[in-house]
Amino acid sequence: MEYKLITSEFEKVLFVNAWEDAFSRKFNSQDCSWIFSDRNNMYAIFDEDKIVAGYCLLDTKIVYNEKVVCGALCNNVFVRPDYQGLRLFVKISKFSLQKAEEQGVKIIIGIPNKNAVPGHKRVGWTFFNEINFLEKSYIRSSETIANDNIKVLNRENYGIYEDQLELFSLDIASKRTFSVLKEKGYFKWRYLEHLSTNYKMFIYIENNKVSGYIVYKFHEPLKRLHILDVEAANEEIFNELMNVINTFEEPFNLVNVWESSIYNNYFFKAGFSLSAESNNLIAYVPQSQETVLLGDQVNIVLGDNEVF
Repeated sequence: MEYKLITSEFEKVLFVNAWEDAFSRKFNSQDCSWIFSDRNNMYAIFDEDKIVAGYCLLDTKIVYNEKVVCGALCNNVFVRPDYQGLRLFVKISKFSLQKAEEQGVKIIIGIPNKNAVPGHKRVGWTFFNEINFLEKSYIRSSETIANDNIKVLNRENYGIYEDQLELFSLDIASKRTFSVLKEKGYFKWRYLEHLSTNYKMFIYIENNKVSGYIVYKFHEPLKRLHILDVEAANEEIFNELMNVINTFEEPFNLVNVWESSIYNNYFFKAGFSLSAESNNLIAYVPQSQETVLLGDQVNIVLGDNEVF
């Protein structure tokens, strides 16, 4: 078998076909182009001309112990059903993580599903406490007052704000022990180039500068509104960004968010409580392969998980 980084469009098609076979799912063309973009490094095991296992590491910039470093998000790991039992999950993992080390990646995170947990444990990932959701039942209020500081952010006006948004993200995250940095290219890819999903995005402008932003996503099947991402210079701005919920027309009855946000106290003050729902969180440092410590100023949001 041959281990390699996917480099051609033809190999990418083979990779997607193998992924679809492994998960018994079909990608639509927009999601496929978005997830498997040049930002996502795709590694594969070939059995002659057939891909039998795959592993992806999405390039990110991460604030880690108050320094901006090269990071990655582990995503879309698979082994084809007829190749199960050959330890290919472990083998493709070790190959991909070694390549990440060679490329200078300092820390990798993952949000694995339950089926992938045993394989990641065998590779040596650090497993943290599960990320719980915070949730709040929603009752529409008619008391919302328009705030001229809040602007809708979309594909048409993003270019006006992208530099300011990046500076704000770097400034507010710079003293944290862990935070995925929303540099302008990453933010654009994550929220504006995901064409099959309609995110609701808002920024807060104060003294001609970005002082906060928030990203929402309506999940129609469960009638829920997810808070994917939020940053705010202070609690007042945070609450103003939260208040835009009252302007939405979608029929949701619950708002939720990951508890791993740096703004937990603000959410609790706003009436959120712990949910029974949770996700796994794992991390890996390629250079040392030792137990990972994220520190006490951690900010991880739903939007940091690219498959969401």
